[in-house]
Amino acid sequence: MRLSIEHANRQLIIEKLVSMLDDNPFDEVDGSWAQEQAAAALANLAQDSSDNRLSIVDAGGIEPLLALLGGSARAKENAVNAITQLAYKSHAIQQRIADAGGVPLIANVLVSTCSNSKEMMGAVQLVNNTLRAVAQLCEGNRTNQSAMSDANVIPALITVLSSPIAEMQANAAMALASIARNHADIQTAVARTGAIAPLCGLVKDGSDEV
Repeated sequence: MRLSIEHANRQLIIEKLVSMLDDNPFDEVDGSWAQEQAAAALANLAQDSSDNRLSIVDAGGIEPLLALLGGSARAKENAVNAITQLAYKSHAIQQRIADAGGVPLIANVLVSTCSNSKEMMGAVQLVNNTLRAVAQLCEGNRTNQSAMSDANVIPALITVLSSPIAEMQANAAMALASIARNHADIQTAVARTGAIAPLCGLVKDGSDEV
């Protein structure tokens, strides 16, 4: 009985948070803040359990989270983190995100942020979150691997490899591994963009994680 009550309460919380993603559409200050906080809370819930991830998807959380990728920097950070957590080890949810147009939207966040080195270094958390999202969406998913490659994300990943920040280097390498794993065409594309030399350099000189 207690578990049933807890499950029902969690469902209500998730549904309320998803509804908050669309709250106050004409209030740019309070509305944006509410959306940012709701996305952060959903990311935490999604990280907790697969049941929560399914509940968020069933509550219609994917589309409004993706819509936040056009919002404030903090909204983007939190929404990308939530998308990453939702996609964790779930081909079905990866596909739901892709069907909602998530792959090119995630790729665009990374490509646009990394197009200017100064902007990239001013948005470290957003870049790291987006790199993890790329890795998670492509993990074991050949369709998403191809879609990410078609969205021109590989040059952006290689740009991040040259960052002086070890966490960014590690996340970029992880994303490259995920997008290229067991995909010969993308492996060739990665090699053609000149990624092999910087990757070898990081093996030699990078931190243990990198």
